[in-house]
Amino acid sequence: MDNEYKKGSQLFYRIVEESFIRERAGQKLIKLHIGSTGLAVPKPALDLLRGLPDDILAPYGPGAGLAEFRKIAAEREGVSLEQIVVGPGSKFLIFSLLMTLKEKISELVIPAPFWPAYILMADTLGITVRVVETKLEEEWRIPELNLKPNSLILLCNPLNPTSTVLSACEVERVTKEAQSSSSLVMFDEAYRDLAFEPIKTKGEIRIRSFSKEFNLEGWRLGYAVLPSELASKLTSLVHITTSCVSSLIQKIGIACLENRKSILESHVSIWKTRLQTLTEGLREAGFQFIEPQAGMYVFATHPKIQSCEKFCSDALEKGVSVSPGSGFGHYEKFVRISASVESEKLTKAVQIIKGVL
Repeated sequence: MDNEYKKGSQLFYRIVEESFIRERAGQKLIKLHIGSTGLAVPKPALDLLRGLPDDILAPYGPGAGLAEFRKIAAEREGVSLEQIVVGPGSKFLIFSLLMTLKEKISELVIPAPFWPAYILMADTLGITVRVVETKLEEEWRIPELNLKPNSLILLCNPLNPTSTVLSACEVERVTKEAQSSSSLVMFDEAYRDLAFEPIKTKGEIRIRSFSKEFNLEGWRLGYAVLPSELASKLTSLVHITTSCVSSLIQKIGIACLENRKSILESHVSIWKTRLQTLTEGLREAGFQFIEPQAGMYVFATHPKIQSCEKFCSDALEKGVSVSPGSGFGHYEKFVRISASVESEKLTKAVQIIKGVL
């Protein structure tokens, strides 16, 4: 693996930590560097919490997750209950699946730009990684992957950081290429239901998250959709690591899933409004990017940005935190900007960013 990818991913997380340090020191920041929704916990989840009895118990639960949670998740995904495994967030599930599969795969293929954690997970596990770069001028479309036999392709859809959605044709082409080389495709779908148009394609291995769709970032809840045999192996790993996900958190997840239509319609509307504000301001300032097709980011470049690290550092000094493009691949002239605050603050942040250029 190119060591620059690892350095860039580490820089991404250093800026996350730096923002916390500056806040503790009293600096007021408009935080646009992390995928925090800045939205309230859904009302059905809060209603469930308010209705808890005083003598509630907290027993261990099944490793794969509560049957009632897995049932409603399976109905959502159109699969059997045995194909659902619950985990404490999608990050844990992706890492655990990479650990489970690492002896069976020849390499992990990741299109760039990518979520920085992918590279660091693979490095931690000693997995061979091959990054396939995509380009803004080609609208971030994935080229032919030239797969080795028994590869694993990790796709984020909608893509963090670009907020673009893979077309059905792209998904079909990558899936066919994988099948022809006895390879697997894993879809990270943390933002799936924040897409502005419904995503209809479904793969065999998919990871869903409650962090972005339902604003439960710090509550740590997600689930994997898997072939039954792989689900069983993942459950075995859960047993010897986390034991289970909190039953209370899963019940909150059930409340969200039962009310997902109204919750998600509201959230998509908010992201459309925020991103319209952000993209209009960035476009006026001379930034270049592909129009977001989902919440919640803009991955943009500007002729005056020569070093994303310097740009991010200068912006941080002036009170706005954004993420360096080098955290997502060889994109040293790009930054990722999250629409994680209300429109008024986004407008203010863009004015500050213009002053940094």
